[in-house]
Amino acid sequence: MMFVVSIVIAIIIGYILKGKLRNISEFKYRGIWFIAAGFLLETCMKMLLAKGVLEIGTSTFVINVIMYTLIMVFIFINIKDKFILTIGIGFVLNIIVIFANSCTMPVGIKAAELLNFSGEISKLGLYSMVNSDTLFVFLADVIPYKIGPLNGIASVGDIFICIGIMGILIREMRKKPCKEYKEINISNY
Repeated sequence: MMFVVSIVIAIIIGYILKGKLRNISEFKYRGIWFIAAGFLLETCMKMLLAKGVLEIGTSTFVINVIMYTLIMVFIFINIKDKFILTIGIGFVLNIIVIFANSCTMPVGIKAAELLNFSGEISKLGLYSMVNSDTLFVFLADVIPYKIGPLNGIASVGDIFICIGIMGILIREMRKKPCKEYKEINISNY
């Protein structure tokens, strides 16, 4: 949810700064299909987990390795862009905490309590509650947020990813289109 909120905020800021949403059509990054494939794989994995077809273990570890490899390939081939670099830092921070904790993102107990979450967190997919065995707690989902009616829990990595996404969208909205068609005054010829 945080990523959707950051996209909406970026679009609003883009319009305030006199940008245009249609300018995003000029968006040119190499290997965009790597990131699309990574997120598609993650979506499929979460659906299979929710249906009970998959369980957290070796299969989710392998899928996570493939998914994050695809995403990091996209980031690597576009690393010269400062906002892609920012997104990459966010993914690396999330990768560290996820792989250090049995391929689950730990969720802070206090953050969950602040949002009145009740229930088994592992039923939401690749999540676990922070406990005494959790590694890199400071990188886990421990930052609660509430933006209007929307609320959730984020990690430091998520914040980096959102900043990168927002930066890209705002910059792209403010760019002038490459192909500007001007009327040619034929009477001058």
